[in-house]
Amino acid sequence: MANSAFRIVCKVTNKYQDINKEIIDFLINDLNFFLYFYKMIKTLNMNKRPLFRIIAVIIISLFFSLNTSAQQQNIESKESFKDRIFLGGNLGLQFGTITLIEISPLLGYKITDDFSAGIGFTYQYYKDTRFNPDYSTNIFGGRIFARYYIYQDFFAHSEVEVLNYDAFYWPSNDKDNITITNVLVGGGYNQHVSQRASVSIMILWNLNEDINSLYSNPIFRVGFNVGL
Repeated sequence: MANSAFRIVCKVTNKYQDINKEIIDFLINDLNFFLYFYKMIKTLNMNKRPLFRIIAVIIISLFFSLNTSAQQQNIESKESFKDRIFLGGNLGLQFGTITLIEISPLLGYKITDDFSAGIGFTYQYYKDTRFNPDYSTNIFGGRIFARYYIYQDFFAHSEVEVLNYDAFYWPSNDKDNITITNVLVGGGYNQHVSQRASVSIMILWNLNEDINSLYSNPIFRVGFNVGL
């Protein structure tokens, strides 16, 4: 009887040691990520807009809290790593006076059923025939994002996006290769079309909008998600 009780205590102790180790590993990884994210925010052109900086810091703190709680809950999850990976993104086509072709894939990971995060890549071809000569540029960039489902299929969304392109200045017709950083926050709705696929609609706001921004607030997006 004593030996059986001792073995049970050992198993429970080892289990909680493993759980605590996983929690510590998650916290260390998250802390490094959000410290990098916060340093990026500080380098943005927000000196004249302190309110945006305050909002950005609040968002970072909010998602840090949600992510820590979500990862702790996920320790007991039975879903496999592959089941939690999803692909998605958005495609855009526009022709006429302004031509725009956009391909923006993303790769995400469901930390829990409510919280997910991931990375994405963006390519856009832009052409405007209202100028003489025509203005055209190739836009390349990447982004990191976090998404939390607040109620059923309604979610909050936050991301940092970095884009590089040739800016055009009229009437001098000068071009300058620049890199801009967008801090986008907002929310959306996810409509499931099957058990593993869905279509999402989002409304976002760029906290770092300036004269070189490619988006004007508010920003509307339509995308898709497919689980592996």
